[in-house]
Amino acid sequence: MLRNRHVTRFGHPFSRPGARYHVSDIEGLEQAALDISLARIAAQGHVTSQLETVQLLADTHQARLSYESMIRALGIPKAIDALLSATTKREVERIAEASIITENELFLLVHNHSQKGLTHRSRFPEFVPDHLQITDTDRKEMHSSVFGRISRKISSLFTFRKLVHVHMFERDTQWQCMFFSYEDIDEPGANHWKHGPHIHYVSHLWPHLDPQQVWEGFDKRKGRVSAGLHIRFRPFEFTNGSWDPGMRSGLTADVLFPMDPPQLRGQDPTPPAQLMTRGAWTADIFVPVDR
Repeated sequence: MLRNRHVTRFGHPFSRPGARYHVSDIEGLEQAALDISLARIAAQGHVTSQLETVQLLADTHQARLSYESMIRALGIPKAIDALLSATTKREVERIAEASIITENELFLLVHNHSQKGLTHRSRFPEFVPDHLQITDTDRKEMHSSVFGRISRKISSLFTFRKLVHVHMFERDTQWQCMFFSYEDIDEPGANHWKHGPHIHYVSHLWPHLDPQQVWEGFDKRKGRVSAGLHIRFRPFEFTNGSWDPGMRSGLTADVLFPMDPPQLRGQDPTPPAQLMTRGAWTADIFVPVDR
């Protein structure tokens, strides 16, 4: 099993139903791409030499560098740049009311924040009710043929858990915080805000707020900031062929770090984009073995 602080692989790509890769950062995505490439070569009956492995690693890293160079060239979207450049709370409110921020634009800000002289930190706290915590008994049941109770528990877990995506941008005494939960990006009608999916925004222009207190406020399930603005938000669209969890085969580094400009600007998330805005990327990979 591949497991470190960057990536965890459960199972093996050769076996049904394949391996599940859970990636927590860009380094982990590189490692997953290399691991999948090695598995594809092994599936063809070839034993990879040390030199070939080093070359695969270099190719994977180059794919990442090329991807990141293209993303840097896209800069920071105008709507977000205007928000960051506002000098009064009233100006922020005016811009926010007229804006729709896409999750891909948020990704560009996260990736290219240094172009505005900003630092960036993110966190993705998850809160699960005590009675829905997965126990050792639950894990044993997952490996048995009796799934009824644990299936209902897992279904309830996804219903009642809370996962928040928090992004803080700072420069000297100026700071901006954007955050959203899955409840915030529910479709219109199911959303608690009349305008539908939204992201929350607050900054140094709120004089009574301290950035560290805002940051630490997310330590608790109900600790979110109540004083921020709602901004219309278009989250990623996980359509067929996108990067929500699912069985896949034949992935390569250039697929995980794509260079197709329409894909980079669209609402189907690339793996690095999903990693940066939501803190994780997961996929089930099966590599068929040549017989």
